[in-house]
Amino acid sequence: MGLDLLKREDARPSDAHPRRLDGMAACDLLTLSEEGGAMVQPADLGRRLSPGEGEVRRWGGTIVTIKQTALETEGSYALLEILDSPGTLVPLHIHHREDETFYLLEGSMRIRVGSDVFDAGVGSLVEVPKGVPHGWAVTSSEPLRCLLLFSPGGFEDYVRETSEPMGDRVAGSPEVVEAFQVHASGHGLEVVGTGDDLFRGQLRLRGHPGR
Repeated sequence: MGLDLLKREDARPSDAHPRRLDGMAACDLLTLSEEGGAMVQPADLGRRLSPGEGEVRRWGGTIVTIKQTALETEGSYALLEILDSPGTLVPLHIHHREDETFYLLEGSMRIRVGSDVFDAGVGSLVEVPKGVPHGWAVTSSEPLRCLLLFSPGGFEDYVRETSEPMGDRVAGSPEVVEAFQVHASGHGLEVVGTGDDLFRGQLRLRGHPGR
């Protein structure tokens, strides 16, 4: 019996010959290769992007990187990363189709959600349900970088229609502003204010948790 046990121990695959899982070598599951600077992996293991990767576009005065689309998430959400310059003002607007969630990575902002106004900094998360007016201003001296999660996905199509690949058009040009207005209603987006009236009115000011 002792000899049989030793034989079974010897029969174990060594580290040089990984065990196979569902017909795939364990080492195959962990292998990533480099092609043009992008990580490549089996499709059934999900999507991976290195820092800076994604579809980078100039959207008015904002640089936006589309990280995940509705097509890639079976329609459940879209994930964007935005970079806004200091002093940027985004007027009050309403998403009639999507909930929007902000997660701040760099910089700070003052944001209005409905009648509530608060300051948000690095590590803050702000959720805006669909149908609620909101807008924001970048208050930091450095650019604001944050993730925007839209659920369900699809808002990235509006971004594509109203933006250009990086370097193809000057930020804030008249044709970009016009495109915003032309395409907004077709994507359930309604602008209900301007940068000037963003923080006017009877508003409650408070510090946002996690600031």
